[in-house]
This record gives sequence, C-alpha cells and structure tokens, in this order.
Amino acid sequence: MKTEVAAINALEVEFYEALRDGLNGLQRAGQILVKILDADPQRRDVLLKKYGLQHAVLNTLEKIGRGVLLPKIALAGGRLLRLTPGDQRRATEGAVDALVLKDGGGDVLKVDLLCAPKEMLDQLLNGDHIRTLDEQRAYLATKSNAAAAQLGRESAEGMPWKVSGKMIDIVRPIRGVTRGMLLTMLKALEG
Repeated sequence: MKTEVAAINALEVEFYEALRDGLNGLQRAGQILVKILDADPQRRDVLLKKYGLQHAVLNTLEKIGRGVLLPKIALAGGRLLRLTPGDQRRATEGAVDALVLKDGGGDVLKVDLLCAPKEMLDQLLNGDHIRTLDEQRAYLATKSNAAAAQLGRESAEGMPWKVSGKMIDIVRPIRGVTRGMLLTMLKALEG
C-alpha cells in the first residue's frame, strides 16, 4: 500500500513538472514565433503549411510571445482570454474577491477564476477586467432587479393579476388567495 502511494506521489510530481515544462514551452515557442514574424511577417503562411498548424494556434502563441496572453490563461480559455495582462496575472496568482449577498448584508469570499463556475465568472468579469467589489454589488443589484421584473411578467401571464407601477391590478376574478400568491405579489411589487 505504501509503495502504491509513493508511486502515485512520484507520478504526481512528474505530472506537475511536465505541465510546468509545457507552460514554459508555450512561452518559449511564443517568443521564438514573435522573432520569426518580426523578421519576416510572410513566414506565418509557411509555418501554417509546413507544420500543419491552425491560425488560432499561431495567433495564441503570438499573443503569448508578445506578453499579451499568459500560457495558463490560454489553456483556461473562455472569457478569461479577454482579460488585460494585469488581470490575467491576478487570475493566475491567486484567488480574487467575490461579493456574496445574504440577509441584507454581504460577505467577501476568495474565488479561483481558473476553476470558477460560469455564474461566478459572470459576476466577477466585465469584458476585459475583473470587477471591483462595488462593480459586483451593482451587477448583483441589476441582476436582482431583472429577476424581480421577470417574476412580475411571469405573474402577469399566468396569474389573475398584474403589476402596474406600485399597484396590483386584478385582471380576472380570484377565488381564494394563498400565502404563496401574496408573497409572489409582494415580490413583484418590490421589483
């Protein structure tokens, strides 16, 4: 059992070294590509044909070589690719602050952008930068207001009432009003 664990630990170290070498290799390949392209811009076509590379691969390597894209971000892909180099470094060097609202207050959590779910990335990223806590607060407020407005629209479509300004209009007769219906009405009014 101990030999199995030791073997797995050794493989893990080997894996990490290979991964690190791969990231360093991407960096080096990008830097060399930039030297080639700066010396002869037409060489891009030769590289594409000769080595069977795709345009996207060369473009990514060129961005890495010019220092516009970090290798870890290139591998992560998605919306992280649009971040500025400074925010790319922030994303790869550690967790960033994320605002979590609860019970009228808020809390700040540390989130690793490289493995965050889509919903969290929606909150944390705004185009080419990582949102500040104030920007996150505004984003969450806007999202909450949009959800309340949607609730009001859904209520109007399926319920015998609709929200008009700060009033609830009864559009068809209601036979008994449940607590749930009242709470839905109140939420729609607050939106």
